[in-house]
Amino acid sequence: MAKRLTALALAMMLGTSMSASAAVGVVAEPWLLDQMLQAREAGNRHVEADALSRLMMMDSDNADYQLHWLRMQLEETIREKSAIEAMIQRMCQNESAWGCRQARLMMANDSVQRRQALARVKLLETAGQYAMALEAMDAAFGGVPQEVGQRLYYYQLMLKVKGRVRQAEDGLKALLKANPEANLLARQLHKVLDDGKIDRLSDFGLEHVYSSGKRGQAISALKEALKLAPDDPRAQRWRHALQEGEFWYALDRGDAALELGRYDRAMALYRQALTFDDKSPYPYMGLAQVAQERAQWDVAIRYTEIALSHASRENPSEVARIRQKLHNVRIRPTIEKARALADNQEFAEALRVIDSVKTDDAYHLWLKAQWAELAGDRTRAMTEWRRLFKVKSYRQEARIAVARLLIEEGNNQEARRLLADVTRPRQTLSISEVREVALLYQTLGMKDEAKALLSRYAKTRSLSGNALEMASLKHDLARLFAESGNSAVALDHYRQAFVDAKLVAGDPADDETFTRAMRTPDHEEPWDRQSLRTEAADLYQKDNVWVTTAVKYDRDSGTPGYSDMSTTVGMVELNTRLAGGVLTLRGETVRMDVGDLPKNPNGMKFGICYSASCDKGTNPSETGHAMAIAWQGDHWGFDIGTTPQGFEYVDWVGGLEWDFDMGDVGASIEVYRRAKDSSLLALGGQRDPATGVTWGGVRRTGAALNLSYDLGGAHGLWSKFSYESIEGDRVEDNRAWQWMGGYYHRLIARPNRETRIGTSMMYWSFDRDLSGYTFGQGGYYSPQTYVSASLMALDRGRKADWSWEVQGRLGLAYAKTDDSPLYPLGMPKTATGINDPYAIEKGESGVSLSYSIYGVVERRLNEHWVLGLTAGASKSEGYEPHYAMLYLRYSIKDWQGD
Repeated sequence: MAKRLTALALAMMLGTSMSASAAVGVVAEPWLLDQMLQAREAGNRHVEADALSRLMMMDSDNADYQLHWLRMQLEETIREKSAIEAMIQRMCQNESAWGCRQARLMMANDSVQRRQALARVKLLETAGQYAMALEAMDAAFGGVPQEVGQRLYYYQLMLKVKGRVRQAEDGLKALLKANPEANLLARQLHKVLDDGKIDRLSDFGLEHVYSSGKRGQAISALKEALKLAPDDPRAQRWRHALQEGEFWYALDRGDAALELGRYDRAMALYRQALTFDDKSPYPYMGLAQVAQERAQWDVAIRYTEIALSHASRENPSEVARIRQKLHNVRIRPTIEKARALADNQEFAEALRVIDSVKTDDAYHLWLKAQWAELAGDRTRAMTEWRRLFKVKSYRQEARIAVARLLIEEGNNQEARRLLADVTRPRQTLSISEVREVALLYQTLGMKDEAKALLSRYAKTRSLSGNALEMASLKHDLARLFAESGNSAVALDHYRQAFVDAKLVAGDPADDETFTRAMRTPDHEEPWDRQSLRTEAADLYQKDNVWVTTAVKYDRDSGTPGYSDMSTTVGMVELNTRLAGGVLTLRGETVRMDVGDLPKNPNGMKFGICYSASCDKGTNPSETGHAMAIAWQGDHWGFDIGTTPQGFEYVDWVGGLEWDFDMGDVGASIEVYRRAKDSSLLALGGQRDPATGVTWGGVRRTGAALNLSYDLGGAHGLWSKFSYESIEGDRVEDNRAWQWMGGYYHRLIARPNRETRIGTSMMYWSFDRDLSGYTFGQGGYYSPQTYVSASLMALDRGRKADWSWEVQGRLGLAYAKTDDSPLYPLGMPKTATGINDPYAIEKGESGVSLSYSIYGVVERRLNEHWVLGLTAGASKSEGYEPHYAMLYLRYSIKDWQGD
């Protein structure tokens, strides 16, 4: 071979020229190039030399071919030095030519040390140590070689190093760009890139085609490898792997479609899997499962039987599983019938049906245990649960269930033993199981054990369950600490529960962030999250104190001196939690001004002025101070206080209330003693200008029953019945009956917004009409018959730092008063100059239209202060009051909640 190449080189040096047809016949140059490169890759030097000689005869001045000839010469053990020198002399007739520069580089690299280093690189490559081979080449050449052949080999090695493929490809492209004359090099480079791509496709495909994670990508890779190199020696292996991968890929997608309820798609994919392997049982199992989901039991049985007949090549445990599956499919219609009965609460009949088939399936045992317990058959339930003690996946649930049944039977000692076994350190429980055990501990009065169990599991993230379930566990723990009075620790657990429930991001260390997360969201949310917010807010507010200061102004026009009333109230109120309820302390300064009687009030219906001379004037205003204390719990409430001290009459007033439920109906009973505050005469009393005698101070003592029906839906009903005995100093006694009732419909019912419309009716009756201001009268509205009907609209809500409520009513009323004495108790003993002591006030009746409007708006100023304004006005026949109040509320603790 060496002699042939030498002769060819000499012939070229002598300028021998021969045509392709004369020397080698008509041979396609690309075919010879491919033959030469394939021979070099296979190590067939004879074929490589023969192909090169033919190429050089076709194009003797091709620098690419000359360099390849030189490279082959330098690879020989015995070299023809004269031929090599002659070739270099021919190539370097122009020293700046590309071929000459590459030839000089090739000769410069031809040293014993370089040859030894390259031999080591080849050994490492053969051993598959590509990264080490590349490092050895870096050491031999001081980095990337400059000669194109060595550089091509360098990047060819790099292609095989994981993580450096992109760098190698960029290097090869740069090599081609820098040597545009190198046609042979370009062909080699493209072959190297193609071979590298095929290798990567093959490696990726074979690595991942048998695992579900990247199976689809692996299938695509193998298909592309076969397309690029259908005759590759590895192609048969690729085809086998591809077929198996497509089989499992179809099964995977079929299972996913089945999970999503896309049964037609699942069936198509299982049938597609059969085209790749119709001897496997698994496509038939998938088709059987589709049939089960569609309740096509006969079809499901047939497919499962086929699956069992194809299971001979599977392992014995898999065959047993399929056989059990077939049994379960055969009894499935019976099981479904039993489940339908159970869904209809017919648990005893469900047990009878399921007992008609033989099954030891753990799930079916679990159904029996559940149904027996729900049917009230504790003995049977205990037996079924104990059978599940041997089934690992049901063991803990079964032992907890038996403990629960033992507690119901009063066998607390055995229940404690079981619970202690369940909660041993090495036992694993799900979050729901931990919570149930903690609840059973509390039922047994073992709150410390419940607290310890929840605390232990609250610190681990290895529990089976999601973050919301962990939030519920910490919620339970917080409740226990709150019940034991340890509010600080309880709030810490609430904070952690807020994090797990994703109500806050990160640890809400500051109270502002924590309380902001307690706000009710605008959307509906699960009850457990709502409960978490509400309970955390209640506990946080337990030791909070609210202080409110307000100024209120009321105006009701009338006759100066007694019924033309202006009232100003300044108040300070303190609210705090106490003994499971809310304690309220309030102080008020009340100023009521009714104006001055005219200088000569004779003939006015006040005191005895209508019947006698009144020229002594009267007290047009009164100022007093009142104190009150109230407490309201979940079911009981009371209040006690005084009417304003400084008025003519001062009394203790108060009430007691009991709230309770009667099924779905909410009810409350009140007993009370209250002041009539519709006038200065009724509230504090007034002095008669003629006699100096005081009268008034009207108090009503009574009882009331309130009823309501509201399940949180669109509709609600309410009603109130009351009876009162009304007394005052030197005022005729009276009695009153009242009934009110109404219906409302919610147009908008969202967590932070409510809009409702409604209608209401009222019936009111007093024994006597004592609405006048003459001596013995009470100065309060008291018709003998009052019937009204009204329409109502209300809107209220809160958004960010604002809250509001606005309400309007439009009503129609009928009122009737009887004839009544102008002086129902006669004249005071000191009265003189009486004109008509037995005068009668004529009764009257009529229908009137009325309306009222009321509104309140609040603005949160910061985490401590809230500013509010409320106002209202009413108008009806002879009655036109209005009022406004401005208030400022302060929270001792930071508060950004509702």
